[in-house]
Amino acid sequence: MLTIISGADAVAILNFIKSKKNTYAGQEIIEAESKKYTPIQIADISNSQGMFSVKKLIILRPESVSDVDFSDEFLSFIAENNDVEIVIDSVKLIKTTKIYKSLIKFGKKVSFDEKKNYDVYNISDAFLIENNKSRAIDLLLNFCKTDDDFYIVLSNVHFGLKNLVFVAEKNKAWDSMHPFVKKKMSNVKVDIEKLKVMYKNIFLLDATSKSSSEKRLNLLIDFMLESNL
Repeated sequence: MLTIISGADAVAILNFIKSKKNTYAGQEIIEAESKKYTPIQIADISNSQGMFSVKKLIILRPESVSDVDFSDEFLSFIAENNDVEIVIDSVKLIKTTKIYKSLIKFGKKVSFDEKKNYDVYNISDAFLIENNKSRAIDLLLNFCKTDDDFYIVLSNVHFGLKNLVFVAEKNKAWDSMHPFVKKKMSNVKVDIEKLKVMYKNIFLLDATSKSSSEKRLNLLIDFMLESNL
């Protein structure tokens, strides 16, 4: 799988990447900013098989298009590969280049527009904090117009679920949570067993959305209706 992220909302991009890393917990995760990798090395890593069969998440934050100058053959292979996902933060890439256009041709583009992302928080708040599915779905229908919007909502709901875990466990992450978010979630009652089920189901939703012919928005609505906190 190949995901190209862009946009002006740095916080939303960071949350999206955190959500992806949580999805691949226990699997192999490679972040290219911790070490320089050439496109050839990334291709070799993507094709390599370890002793144990695990999925791979490769996160790239290229400084220029030359850092992601992959062949169309490789991009096509990654786009169809369910065991390897490459996420490229394209913020610093020039969007008019041939290389960038090839990435968009084969990948799934997710844009984080600063203005729209204020709206998406209302969806997860209505769903997870207010436990008001009707309002959450109304907001969702108004917000979701493209596949980009779907993945923004999915990422935000996943991040909200993680915050609910912090509420339940009152751990260090809860102690360091932003005061505004902490106040908003302080009175939420959490059933940790139900939360585990929702966590499992949102991972399944993410996987299903990449392969199902059914409209992604319908899958997300079904997830909301069937969830029980």
